[in-house]
Amino acid sequence: MCKLCDEGRPHSHLSSRRNFLQGAAATGIAAAGLNLFAPRLAAADGGDPPLDSGRPGRRYIIRGGSVMSLDPQVGDFAQADVLIEGKKILAVGPNLHAGGATEIDATGRIVMPGFIDTHHHQFETVLRSFLADGILINDG
Repeated sequence: MCKLCDEGRPHSHLSSRRNFLQGAAATGIAAAGLNLFAPRLAAADGGDPPLDSGRPGRRYIIRGGSVMSLDPQVGDFAQADVLIEGKKILAVGPNLHAGGATEIDATGRIVMPGFIDTHHHQFETVLRSFLADGILINDG
């Protein structure tokens, strides 16, 4: 408070602290509430894969994703499809034709064929270099 503007007024820190805490709580509740109404991109985001995934002869095509093959012979694509039969990748490229294959929409997503798990925490790489015989979480 300004001594020149508020001279003679009672000086109370409680009201300003209380107002601050009420405002902070209201902001936190509002921020948490916004996430409840945020649209979800796809229903498949947290689900399990279909039971017949990898079954011999099952064909499916992943359409419209940004494909990073990391294979110089195949190349990377800003938007392409990946055709899979059973556990084998048959083709990677734009606008693939796959009659009777189940389609998976990957628009706006990154597709990395051939990789099992692309989730990685960089700190684990650094820890492995320091801890030659150390055990890290999820080491199996």
